[in-house]
Amino acid sequence: MHPSQALAALDRQLACHGQTIRLRRGAASTPTATACLRAHVRRSRTDELAGDVAQAFSTVILSPSGLAAQRWPACELRRGDFITIDGRLCHVEAVEALKIGDTVVRIEVQAKG
Repeated sequence: MHPSQALAALDRQLACHGQTIRLRRGAASTPTATACLRAHVRRSRTDELAGDVAQAFSTVILSPSGLAAQRWPACELRRGDFITIDGRLCHVEAVEALKIGDTVVRIEVQAKG
């Protein structure tokens, strides 16, 4: 599969079946970047921290073209960025850019919160 075909297929799937998320880089009061785009979100697991306190983990799949359309800095997420999913603020823990050849066709994010 050619990278442009893979990217187009992901964009179509996110447009039809994804949900809207919000990205933020920097402090809530003075963010350096914000964006609103479609993503596929899958709840991975929930860890109990203490008593009734639980920490949820999610895998978030994004399209690089969605980041580019929102003019996200360098079209890259990084650890320390934030994602709001269904009104829940999550912290970006890890980011993996999946490539075909040298072209990024999908971004997978591990988020906690």
